[in-house]
Amino acid sequence: GGSGIIIGVEAEEDGATHSTAVEMSVWFPQDVKVEAADHELGHIGSSSSGNGTCDQRLFQGTQLYAEASFGGIGMNATRDLDVTALMTFAADDPSVVEVDGCSVRGMRTGSAVVHGMSGDGATQLAFASGASISVVDAEVLVTRLSAVLVTGAVFEELESPVALDMAAEVQGNVTLLQELQSEGASGVIFVYAAFEDGTWQELKRADNVTVEVQPEYASSLTVVETTSGNADFQGLVPSGGESAVSHDVLLPTWRHPCSGEVIAIGTGTVNVSLAEPVSVVVSSKYTRMTREEDAASASPISLPTSSALTVEVTYDDGTTKDFTADGRTEYAVTTGAGLVQVVDATAGAISEATGFGLVTIVVTFPTYSAASGMNASVDLQVVGLDHVTIRSSPYPSYSGSSSTDKTTLSLLLCTAVFQRAVLKLTAVLTDSQTADVTSSSRFASSNATALMISDTTMIPAVAGAYNVSGAFEGHDSANLLITVSGGAVMASSITHSTSWGSGDTFGGVVNTTKTLGIKMVFGDGTMFTDLVSGTQSSWVGASELAVFASDAPDRVGVSTGGVAELRLNHYAAVSITASAACSVEGMEAVSSSDEVYANLQAAAYDVDLGSPSGLQLEATAAGSELNVP
Repeated sequence: GGSGIIIGVEAEEDGATHSTAVEMSVWFPQDVKVEAADHELGHIGSSSSGNGTCDQRLFQGTQLYAEASFGGIGMNATRDLDVTALMTFAADDPSVVEVDGCSVRGMRTGSAVVHGMSGDGATQLAFASGASISVVDAEVLVTRLSAVLVTGAVFEELESPVALDMAAEVQGNVTLLQELQSEGASGVIFVYAAFEDGTWQELKRADNVTVEVQPEYASSLTVVETTSGNADFQGLVPSGGESAVSHDVLLPTWRHPCSGEVIAIGTGTVNVSLAEPVSVVVSSKYTRMTREEDAASASPISLPTSSALTVEVTYDDGTTKDFTADGRTEYAVTTGAGLVQVVDATAGAISEATGFGLVTIVVTFPTYSAASGMNASVDLQVVGLDHVTIRSSPYPSYSGSSSTDKTTLSLLLCTAVFQRAVLKLTAVLTDSQTADVTSSSRFASSNATALMISDTTMIPAVAGAYNVSGAFEGHDSANLLITVSGGAVMASSITHSTSWGSGDTFGGVVNTTKTLGIKMVFGDGTMFTDLVSGTQSSWVGASELAVFASDAPDRVGVSTGGVAELRLNHYAAVSITASAACSVEGMEAVSSSDEVYANLQAAAYDVDLGSPSGLQLEATAAGSELNVP
């Protein structure tokens, strides 16, 4: 065909047709040559069955490859490109030669031509020349049988980058690697037969080839058959092998596929150079554990009852290997042997054990000669729940309240409402560490009517002295004495914390509201940080504890519940005062004021004059000029 094509594209929109065309140059194969590494396949000497059970003779085999030239009109041709991997091969007389992939072997004397085929193998390529192969009766002897173990390959880099055109050639060099430096390292094994006529042939398992390891090196290398990849055999360095071996370790054997007669026995050199172990580290997933039946295993303490161990060995080449489950790793409990046992690299607390304390686990490698002098240890603690303690703190909570004991609950100012407190239960473990178990505990009062406990909150109803206690997983706390006092606790200070707008501006349209932020501190040091809308507002209202007032109520009004309302602009700051609802007889109630600027914003379809923050208009002396924003 030609080397150029034209691709046309048409698109239709609203009845109109649009089209365009793109001319492309096509680079295509102009010819393909099929070649064979050996065009004359002889009869392999000493390969007849010789035992009368079969008369099959064994002939040589060889490799096929294909090279193609690519080009086109007006384009430079590129010749002899290897396209073997893209080809399928077939013989015109399969009784003379048998084709298997890119390999061909003789079947009987005669001649055949191997052709390049289409991708599905059904049609011979017209532009591909074939390779003529003759199978002859001339005897050829095997001069050497070699097994080669390869772990990788490296292409040599060019000394300096070069610019290449399509017809240029560059010599590429590849170095095959054999690096077996660690246990578990592996490589693929290829077997080759060399003949006296100077040719060679790769042998597969289908050719009745086996590869074994010389008996004296069985501990350094093992050979297994593979079912994937280009090689039929794999070499693997086993655990515990010799650290340095460089000998003819491999033993390839080629037998007649019919009679089993040995055609050739060869060798294969393998270099095993294992890195030497230099250190070991053992670690534990957890440092503390408890027994299954101990309360310390229950939520929310949730201490584990076992801990996975990890063992890692470092070698002199800087590599590491996980030896956790290696059969050469031995675990021994040297301290606290009656508390923990190690099974499958997991330390587990022994349920039947008594007592608690330190456990030391030592790792050694008595059967690993290279590491027989190394050891490592890790410490664990087996702990249990010793006892629980109870305490009460102010409620609602505030910064620092959790560390404040609250065992006396008084009336709030002049109300009939008592203070409240929250209970906490703490578990103390045998290693003196603690855990908060409040969420999973039960609390009880000696008089549930006079001092009710809701979840963890104490709600007094009648003055008196009462005992409260807590329980967690069968462990009871000592009694905590709670005094409910008929006396009142008064306010000692009031602080404003309302979040106004920029520059203490109360801005908005008419009737905009703002909940006041008020903190009230009581004489016993407890406090309500949000007097108006805090948690306590559900059982004691702000109007019962404080009185709110404005010095310009027609501009900024304040409800009895502590909500400010913007009504009009004002020429000066408006003072909002919060005072305690009552005080000790003969003493003035504590109070606190906050100044705010009333500044109305324009409603829809309205006009706003003056500053949007602070005072709407600044105070100006009579007769002076006023600049209105």
